[in-house]
Amino acid sequence: MTINYAFLATNVISILVTLGVPVALAVVLIRKYKATWWAVILTGFLSFAIGQVMFYFSIRYISTLLQNSKLFQGTSIWALVLYALLIGAVSAVFVELMRYAGFLLIKSKVKSFATALGFGIGGGTFSGVAQSFFSGGAGLTVLLYFFAAAFFNPGAQLAKGVDSATVQSMMTQIQQIWNIPWHYGLVLGAESLIFLSVEIVLAMFIWKAISYEQGIWVVVAVLYHTLVIGTIYFLNMLGWKLWLMEAVFAAFLAFNVYLIYRFWKEESEIEADEEFLEEDALEDGEEDDEVVEVVVEVEEMDDKDSAPEDGEKEQK
Repeated sequence: MTINYAFLATNVISILVTLGVPVALAVVLIRKYKATWWAVILTGFLSFAIGQVMFYFSIRYISTLLQNSKLFQGTSIWALVLYALLIGAVSAVFVELMRYAGFLLIKSKVKSFATALGFGIGGGTFSGVAQSFFSGGAGLTVLLYFFAAAFFNPGAQLAKGVDSATVQSMMTQIQQIWNIPWHYGLVLGAESLIFLSVEIVLAMFIWKAISYEQGIWVVVAVLYHTLVIGTIYFLNMLGWKLWLMEAVFAAFLAFNVYLIYRFWKEESEIEADEEFLEEDALEDGEEDDEVVEVVVEVEEMDDKDSAPEDGEKEQK
C-alpha cells in the first residue's frame, strides 16, 4: 500500500486551518478589544450549533414534503432554484433565530462592535465541517476518507479474526483513497475559511439589528444566509465539479472580507468618536469644577477681607 504524502500533508494543513485560524483570531480580538471575551465566542459557537441541529432535524421532514410536491417534479431549472432557496430559507430561519437569541443573552456586551466579530468567530469555528455535513459540502467527506486511510491497520484487522480476503479488499479500498488527488485535501481548509467569513458577516448583521435597533438587518441576514446555503444546494444538484463550486464560494469569501473590513473601519471610527466625546465631556466637567473652586476661593477671600471692616464699624 502506497501512501500519498502530498494528500496527507494537505489534509493536515486543512485541519490546522480549520482549528487554528478561529483560535488565533479569537486571541487577537480579545487582546486588542477588551470588550469581547471567551463567553461571547462560546455563545456564538453554541448558537450556531443549536441552530444547525434544529435545521438538520427539520429539513429531513421538510425535504420529503418538497420532493413529493408536484411543484418540484421533473428537472426544471427553476424548480431546482426554488427548492434550493427554500432549503436555504429554512436554514436561515433556524440559525439566525438562534443567533439573535444568543446576542440577547449577552446584551450587556453588545455595545462594542468587537462583540459581533467574536460572536462570528465562535459560530465559524467548525462552520466548514458543519456545512459539509448539513449542506452538502465536500470538505468533511474528504477528511473522513483521509482518517479512514491514515488509521487503517491491516495487522490489527487480521488479529481481530477478519479473514485475509476481506482485509485485502479493505486495503484495495484504502489505496483508492490514497490515490485521491493531493489538492482535494485542501477542500476542508478552503471551506472553513469561506464559512468562517460568512458567519462573521451574518453576526455583524444581527449585531447591527440589536445595537442600532434596526430590524431590517435581521431581514438582510436571513436573505444573505438563504443565498449562501441555497447556492450550495443548487450547485450540488447541478453536479458541478468540486473546484468550480469552491471558486463560487471564493467569490463569497472575497465579498465577505470586503464587508468585514468596511464594518470594522466604520464602527472603529464611530467608537473612537464616542470615546472622544466622552473624554471631552469629562474634561469640560473638570474645568467647570475648577471654575467653581476658584469662585469659592475668591468668595472666601472677600469674606476674610470684609471681616475686619465689620469689626472696626462695631468698635466705632
